Amino acid sequence: MLGSPPESVSLRDCPVLALFGFLLIAGVLTLWYFLHFRPAATGRLRPTLLITLGLILFVMHVRALAFERVQVNGSSMAPTLSEGQAFWVRKTGVLDLGFPFSFRIGLRPWKPETGQIIVYRYPTGNGCIHPLWIKRVVATGGDSYRFANGTLFVNGKAELYSADSHTFNPPKTYPYPENYQPPLPTIPDAVRALGVEAQYAAMNGLPVSGTVPRLSVLVLGDNRSHSRDSRTIGFIPESFILGYVPAR
Repeated sequence: MLGSPPESVSLRDCPVLALFGFLLIAGVLTLWYFLHFRPAATGRLRPTLLITLGLILFVMHVRALAFERVQVNGSSMAPTLSEGQAFWVRKTGVLDLGFPFSFRIGLRPWKPETGQIIVYRYPTGNGCIHPLWIKRVVATGGDSYRFANGTLFVNGKAELYSADSHTFNPPKTYPYPENYQPPLPTIPDAVRALGVEAQYAAMNGLPVSGTVPRLSVLVLGDNRSHSRDSRTIGFIPESFILGYVPAR
């Protein structure tokens, strides 16, 4: 409830956690067996076990599908979001499971909008824990963009946000931040599926001008000179978005 650092855990990359996951599934199935087929064995504990199991399932589903509280780690979204600040993220309503089976189930339609602050995952090599990224959507699929004279133009108009999109006055914006970091060494399959332009941007950085591929977004940090965003890793597939900050 207080918020946690934006990270996601990949069970497939961690044998120990994967084993724990299988044991947890086995434990739940065992509990279900005793509750439904051998109620006498659980005795007076049966109501308590049912309530506990129900609460666990409810909390897990709310976190996966509705809301989650995360904490900012870094200064890339300053001054809008500061280091250590916790905030609520509304989930996109998509159940994205990678363990023990990999599949996605969309429970309600949602499309990203320009100006929204989103939380998304972007695979960054091997390991159990992958950081989540917090950035602002500046253009969506089909939008044209262009960097010129320190200004980002989207569909021919200078970047501008209203109060409904978390009021933010864009600073000078250049194709590459001052503390430039090279693109990631590997390209996720979801990015490859976006097309040649997305693959080029992921390998070489975002071109000075172009069009955002369909089913993807272009994101930037509000602290434009200290943010690793689409300028260095390219376009973000919509399937990578986990949630967004509701309008204030």
